[in-house]
Amino acid sequence: MMVVGVLGRLVAVTRERRSRPDGCIDLEHLRLPDPLGATLAALAARIERLESGLAVVTATRATEPFDPA
Repeated sequence: MMVVGVLGRLVAVTRERRSRPDGCIDLEHLRLPDPLGATLAALAARIERLESGLAVVTATRATEPFDPA
């Protein structure tokens, strides 16, 4: 089980322990999951989609004639 953060969110449940050939526990911190990074990447992708959709709507409205009625 792996808990990340001050409030302790469970991010992975594993039964196996990775160990080195000399029998010590593997402390490769670069392989830990990054839930904050994943969330930021998802938000950045969503912002990209929203901005591209807004650009399409804005371009469409700019080419339509104005109708004050």
